[in-house]
Amino acid sequence: MNNLGDRLRGFDGSLKDFKAETYPSWQTAEIFNALLADAKQQFPDDSVAQAISPAEKGVTAPGLLGKDIAKMDVGSMRAAVRQIRSLTGGLGPSVG
Repeated sequence: MNNLGDRLRGFDGSLKDFKAETYPSWQTAEIFNALLADAKQQFPDDSVAQAISPAEKGVTAPGLLGKDIAKMDVGSMRAAVRQIRSLTGGLGPSVG
């Protein structure tokens, strides 16, 4: 997988394993943010792609026991990824 459409399809497929209201790990959010950055670069004139905000880092609990998570839930990530997939022509079935 070396193009944005394939990567988005694969990422979208991996998100299906999460409930929509789940806040995924920060590692998952970093993948989302990298794909979003690539999409914004490849589609600078698309108002929807440009309007999508990157995920921000949060923690599960304050202090040493907290784990880094995304402040964006999986449902929002899915919606954003599917909007970007429509730009790349990658709206076929998700890989996963």
